[in-house]
Amino acid sequence: MLTYRPNNDRAPTSWDAPDFRKNLIIKTIVDNNWDVAGLQEVSGAFRRNDNTFTLSQLEFVKNNLESAGYTLANSEYDGCSASWSTDPTTTYKPYNNPIVFKTAKYSMLGNGCFSISSEPTNLFKKDYGLPRPLIATWLKLENKTSHQQFCLFNSRTYHMRMSLSVQTVILVLQHPQNAQLIRFSKLEAL
Repeated sequence: MLTYRPNNDRAPTSWDAPDFRKNLIIKTIVDNNWDVAGLQEVSGAFRRNDNTFTLSQLEFVKNNLESAGYTLANSEYDGCSASWSTDPTTTYKPYNNPIVFKTAKYSMLGNGCFSISSEPTNLFKKDYGLPRPLIATWLKLENKTSHQQFCLFNSRTYHMRMSLSVQTVILVLQHPQNAQLIRFSKLEAL
């Protein structure tokens, strides 16, 4: 599995202008024939200063990957999105960390998300010294041919501060809900 950040190879455009990143996401996943990919910070629509909205990167990615034979899970469509803000009433920069998988190859047995915080169900909780609210998404898949089951986690880490990246990974793995997922999804088979 590869986690792909939509800001990769970003064109020099303003924050609210359409850009080629969403096209690049589709092209990269489909051209490389990936079975499963985690995406980071896939944006919903942004509210501009004049109260108009940008196009939704998430909607574009979802529709185009579905037409290419993928399923997108763990996004705002499933109640799994957060914001750079700690205020759940804000519309400022919603982001999603969905996981996509080949629909013909895998069955989804379970999925969800949680906050990397002391309150896992509060997706707007900023905690543990992290600079903003962080969510992790998870997905339990079964291979339709071999019937092997496995569980995947996807979250954004902080590349600029290695200590925060390590802390984020530890928090994801130590979360009580994750320990149960790891036990019943037979990760040792990976």
